[in-house]
Amino acid sequence: QNIKHCNMELHRQTCPKEIVNCPYYYVGCQEKITREDIDKHEETKTKIHLRKALEKIKEKKSPISIKLTEFSKHKRLQDEQYSSGFYTSAGGYKLRLKLCANGMGNGKDTHISCSVNLMPGEYDNTLEWPFQGEVTVQLLNQLEDKNHLKRTILFNDNTPDECKNRKNEVDNEGWGKDRFIPHTDLGLNSSTNT
Repeated sequence: QNIKHCNMELHRQTCPKEIVNCPYYYVGCQEKITREDIDKHEETKTKIHLRKALEKIKEKKSPISIKLTEFSKHKRLQDEQYSSGFYTSAGGYKLRLKLCANGMGNGKDTHISCSVNLMPGEYDNTLEWPFQGEVTVQLLNQLEDKNHLKRTILFNDNTPDECKNRKNEVDNEGWGKDRFIPHTDLGLNSSTNT
């Protein structure tokens, strides 16, 4: 079929002969098939797709956590703690959490600071950039099963570009709250740093 060059991209989006990823690509099916063979492929590979989907669900970890042990020491040393990298969802953005027990910026010496850093991820080529969304962080009271503190970090049009654009390497450009949780809410005395 003769197609004008200016319509080629539009044609490729619907052409039955176009080679495409399996719709189950995000759960691990790496097969490339023609668009017209998708139904047949899904029908013959149902068990494989279900198995791969279950593996992804099992892989998906419970919420990411950083346990703040020796809090007073971290506060005194003014160091930063990072979570391991995690994905927002299967096939999603890769993030890590950064905590500063003694605060950063306008939260220095008075608050715990918390930020979220984007990291280079396996699925970055298939995602829309810049990252837009929200990350909910909850500080769990380990002494009693109540009084947990929850905050949401928004990535939107007001977020600086360097914090929400695609990353080619791990860096420290995070977006969050310098005044995430006041030390006083944790029963800490900011004048004695304990």
